[in-house]
Amino acid sequence: MRIRWALLPRKCTKPIYRFYRKWQEPHQQTLKSILLKHRAEAPKDLKTRQKGDSKDPSQAVAPMPGMVTEINAEVGDKVSEGDPIVTLEAMKMLTTISAGMDGTVTEIVVHKGEAVESDDLLAKLEP
Repeated sequence: MRIRWALLPRKCTKPIYRFYRKWQEPHQQTLKSILLKHRAEAPKDLKTRQKGDSKDPSQAVAPMPGMVTEINAEVGDKVSEGDPIVTLEAMKMLTTISAGMDGTVTEIVVHKGEAVESDDLLAKLEP
């Protein structure tokens, strides 16, 4: 918490400064321990997804970060080039991820409602 002392009238600065110092001293250790605790736990909670190759037509890859709103194909479905596989939503805009080749869906890596990053693998196809 930072107070800009120059913006306050002179008669207000001393009581506010005293209050700030009294509040800060007992709480400073607590605030530091909370910050350190959350910094230490953050890497453990992160999930990393398998990245795909956007140039490989047998992989459906997320072009941008977003949330999976709909899965249009199931494992074992036969799809042709251009058929929709997954629909993503990013900033209220829907993007349909289509099959890059004719084939069968062998694996769908994501579930409805999950958040994905760019270049995350969404589905695999087999000719």
